[in-house]
Amino acid sequence: MGEEALAFVRSALSAKPNVIFTDHARLRIAQRGLDEGLLIKCLRTQKGLYHAEANPGGRSRYSAYFKLSNRYSLKSVMNIKRGELIVVTVIKIDTKKQRKVAKLAKRKRY
Repeated sequence: MGEEALAFVRSALSAKPNVIFTDHARLRIAQRGLDEGLLIKCLRTQKGLYHAEANPGGRSRYSAYFKLSNRYSLKSVMNIKRGELIVVTVIKIDTKKQRKVAKLAKRKRY
């Protein structure tokens, strides 16, 4: 499923769609110290795109993951429609912290 979603997101981004940000996405971009220009650049060039997944619900909503640096990744949740890419939210992921959490989760038994 991940490979199909990645191929679909790559083809949709290759079409250079019109990028639209929701109010929620703009709020999250500001809160997380990101820049709309950086996100548009990631989406248009596909630089750092390493994973994508379709979100459940039957809609054309996808999550795309971009590697920003050795420490940070960026998750963008978006709706992809004909000629438009609507960014719903953006999450900045600290991969160092994420690895620690994953390691702790493996150790704990619930």
